[in-house]
Amino acid sequence: MLNRAALVLAFAGIFVAGVLSLGPLLNVAIPCGPGGGCDVVASHPSSRLMGVPIAYLGFLAYVALAALAAIRSATGTERARPLVMAGLAISGIGAIVSIGLTIYSFTVIQAKCEWCIASAVIMVLLTLVHAGLAQSDLSRLVPNSLDTKLLAGLGLAALLGLVWQGFQMEERGTKVPHEQEVLQSMPMAELAPPDAHSLGEDTAPITIVEFADLTCKHCKDVYPYVKELVRGSNGKIRVVFRHLPWFEGGANPVTLPAAMASEYAGEKGRFWQFMDVIYGKPAPLSGPEEVLDMLSSLNLDAEAFRERIANANDPIVQRVQRDRATADRLGLVMTPTFIIATKEHGREVANNNTLPRILGGERYKKLLGRE
Repeated sequence: MLNRAALVLAFAGIFVAGVLSLGPLLNVAIPCGPGGGCDVVASHPSSRLMGVPIAYLGFLAYVALAALAAIRSATGTERARPLVMAGLAISGIGAIVSIGLTIYSFTVIQAKCEWCIASAVIMVLLTLVHAGLAQSDLSRLVPNSLDTKLLAGLGLAALLGLVWQGFQMEERGTKVPHEQEVLQSMPMAELAPPDAHSLGEDTAPITIVEFADLTCKHCKDVYPYVKELVRGSNGKIRVVFRHLPWFEGGANPVTLPAAMASEYAGEKGRFWQFMDVIYGKPAPLSGPEEVLDMLSSLNLDAEAFRERIANANDPIVQRVQRDRATADRLGLVMTPTFIIATKEHGREVANNNTLPRILGGERYKKLLGRE
């Protein structure tokens, strides 16, 4: 029964680590709770070992543990003891690494990854199961047809589960939830306020309104493309930036101060300089103090900023709250979300995956002067 428990737990781990691996493999967001903590953790340098996502290594570890359990069930007797000790070593190291990374994500990254927590729990249970096996009389480990059926069933379930989850993640990567009626009826002055920060000519025939979080990995990745899009459009595209910070439930304590800091920099004419700095950082922000450091690097008064955000009625606070309120009215739940607005074609939504394809389609050829 202990060996079968190890088999079940190993395949549960294969599924969990497989989902975490699909994110970087497909370059899509990992399904997660509010705040997107899974993506925050997955984008941190600590999630990679020599450039390889640790999720890949976890997946291989679970595959090895499943294989060891399967071989033990087929081998039986005391000959399986070295396989038990190998499983104990793999699961023990995996548990230590998983617990350490989970603690690090809570204390340093300050983000919660539900899939990572699940993997840590599974590794701890596997360690306990293998410890129990190591103390057991392995002569009772007799080859059984039930183990073969269990192995086949668990393998098929894990494979089908990962295929289904992969399709779901790719589908979510192309769909952008929003309130269509609200979007179409919202005045342009509310969707893209005159005082919002923008790139490009005000007379551009295509206005793209981007709702983004300054701590969002996908927003950071698409930022150079957005800037180049405006620069290479010959005055045909204008991009308007709006804030959509995710901070509910302490999901990311840095995102709100970062958004307000960008507005503070914007008052001094340095909004896009601040954007270059924050999106140019190789690692996610470690804490609110790093936001103050960025302001200081731009020769801005960080202490004055700290005093201003204590006042809920301050303009830099109000502008962020206004952007978030607009995003809530539009029903936006993911970042980045792009709203493409033209007089000829109305409005449509896109995300970082679909924006290049939409703009490269037939619909915008004339407006972009490609005919």
